[in-house]
Amino acid sequence: MDPIKSIGLSPAANALRIETEDLVSELRLSRPELVAKSNESLYLEAAHHTTASRQLLNYHAALARTSSKPRDRLIEGLGLRDVMTAGNLEYIVSRERCRGSVLAFAHNNHL
Repeated sequence: MDPIKSIGLSPAANALRIETEDLVSELRLSRPELVAKSNESLYLEAAHHTTASRQLLNYHAALARTSSKPRDRLIEGLGLRDVMTAGNLEYIVSRERCRGSVLAFAHNNHL
């Protein structure tokens, strides 16, 4: 809860965020080659994992920022978490659609 204690904006975290952005770009640019070497499903899985990594790094960076209104920082964090959850659910449904129903569970009102 204390942004000063967070590592989300540390030099190591910032370097990892830059590397993750580079990886996202590389995956997009190399999509045809990567799909040809493996398949569309494996490519989409790798793209999903890199997107989730980017989102988690951005989430932790947002929580590490100091603000004159701490409540705003938490509201932004909750919004980012909701976007991540929605993206994960969307990915799961797209992967499992032809196999049947999907059970999703989360506490409180997240879903």
